[in-house]
Amino acid sequence: MTRRRTVLGLSVVVLALGAVVPSYAGEHRPAAGGPGTWVQLSSGGHLESIDDPGVGRFGNQLQVVWTQPSGTKTRLATRVLDAHGVPTGPASTVLTWQSLEEFPAVFATGGQRVIAFSGLQDTDSANPYSQGYGYYATSSDGSTWTVANGTFGASTSNYGSYGSDAIDAGGTPLMVSTPGTTNDVSFHSGFDTLPPTGTDGTTSHIPDCCAYWAGAGYDASDGTSWTAWYSLTYKAGTDGIDVQQIEPTAGPRLHAPLSTTKQGSAWDSLETDQRVQLAGRAGGGLYTAYAVGYPNATKVALWKLGSAAPMLISTPAGAEDIGVARGTGGRVWVFWWDQHTATLHAARTNPAATRIGAACSVRTPHGTTSVWTTAGDGSTGPLDLVVNAGEGSADQLYSTQVLPCLSAHVSPGRVSYAHGGKITITISDAGVPVAGATVTYAGSSRTTNDTGQATFSVAKHTAKGKHAISFRRHGYTAGSAAFRVR
Repeated sequence: MTRRRTVLGLSVVVLALGAVVPSYAGEHRPAAGGPGTWVQLSSGGHLESIDDPGVGRFGNQLQVVWTQPSGTKTRLATRVLDAHGVPTGPASTVLTWQSLEEFPAVFATGGQRVIAFSGLQDTDSANPYSQGYGYYATSSDGSTWTVANGTFGASTSNYGSYGSDAIDAGGTPLMVSTPGTTNDVSFHSGFDTLPPTGTDGTTSHIPDCCAYWAGAGYDASDGTSWTAWYSLTYKAGTDGIDVQQIEPTAGPRLHAPLSTTKQGSAWDSLETDQRVQLAGRAGGGLYTAYAVGYPNATKVALWKLGSAAPMLISTPAGAEDIGVARGTGGRVWVFWWDQHTATLHAARTNPAATRIGAACSVRTPHGTTSVWTTAGDGSTGPLDLVVNAGEGSADQLYSTQVLPCLSAHVSPGRVSYAHGGKITITISDAGVPVAGATVTYAGSSRTTNDTGQATFSVAKHTAKGKHAISFRRHGYTAGSAAFRVR
C-alpha cells in the first residue's frame, strides 16, 4: 500500500496550529514520568514498527499493553502507570506465543481487566489456542493475568488481522477486527466458548478493496457501539475513513468528511498506519481524528461521528499517527506526529467539544524522527501519551504526560514609544477564560480575573521592539506572548 488523502467542498472550522513549546516551570515533575519526561515502558528487545499499543484507564492507573518480538516468538507485555505517569513496577509478560497479532486492547468489564488479543500459541494444529481466534486474558489487579478458556471472535483469521480493537460496551465486551484481507470489518459481541459457537457480524459490504486498522467506541449517552476503519478503495464515498454503528442495531455506513482527495480520475488518502481511534466524550458523542490532504497531510481533522464537518488544525509539516482520547468534563484530546521531525503535538477541546485549544509541541523520545504508532488517555486531566518510536532496530515504547496549553491574546498588540499605554492580556483554554493564571511582564506579576484578563502599564520611552509576557497556571503548560513598542 502507499500513503494517500481528500478535500471536499464542505464548510469547516480551521484552526492555525500556533503550537506552544512546553515549559513546566512550577509544575510537579516526578523523577521518572510526568510532564516533560519520557519513560521507556518496553524492555527485552526492540518492537516492530507495526506494534500498536493499547491503553486502558482503571481509576488512577493506566494499563498499557503491547506486543514485541521475543527470540523466535512474540511476547504480550504490559505495564501500569500511576496518576503522574510513573510506572508502578517493571514491564511484565502476560504470555509468549509462537505469533501474536500486533493490536492488543485492554478494557474493564464485569469488575475485571481484560486484554483482548489474537495469535497462535504454538505450531500444534490441534491446540485450541493455535486456531487463530480472538482470545482474552483477565486480571483483578493488572499484575497477574490468566488466559481465559474461551474466545473473543469466531474467525480463525483473527491472528492475521490488519487491525483490531476491543471495548466494554455498557457491560458487554465487544471486539472488532479485519481478519485476513477483507473489505469489511467483523465484530463479535460478548465472550464465546472455545471453540466458539457464535458468529461474527460484519459492517455494510464495500465491494472494493480493502479494510484496515479497525477501531471501536461506545457512546454511553445512547448505548450505541461503533467501529471506524481505513478503506483503500480509490472511490469518493468509501476511500479513507469509514464508520458505522454496529450495536445494538446496525446503522448506515458513513464516510468521514475530507478523509480522501481527488487525484486525477481517482480518489486517494493517507493510510492511518495504526488503529483508527474512537473517543467517547463525557456527555455524549463519539469522536475520531484523521489526516486531511494527499500526498501530504495539510490538516488534522477532529470529527464527531455523524456531524456535517470536522474541526481542523493546520499542520504545515504534515501529520501522521493521529490519535484521539477522552478528556475531562466533556473535553476531547487530539494528538499527532509531524512526519520526519522530532516533534509531536497535542491539543484539547473546550467542554462542549466545539472548539480546539492551543496545541502543545512535545519533543519525541531521544529526538527520534521515526514515530510509528501513538495512543493516549486524557480522562484524568493531563494526556498520557504513549508512542512506539525509534530508529532502525531501536524501536521501543515510551510514555509521557502532556499538560494542556493555554492561549493568550494581548491587546493592543502595539504600544507607542512616545506615550506608552496599557496592555491587557487574556488567557483562555480553548476559548474558555482562565482565572487565577499568573501573568508576568517586566518583573511584575498579575493574576487573571474571572474573565481571564490581567492589565499592565507600559511606561513611555520603553525600548522599541518586541517585549515578552509569560503566563502559567497549575495544571497547564506555561507559555508566553508578546507585544511591540514602536
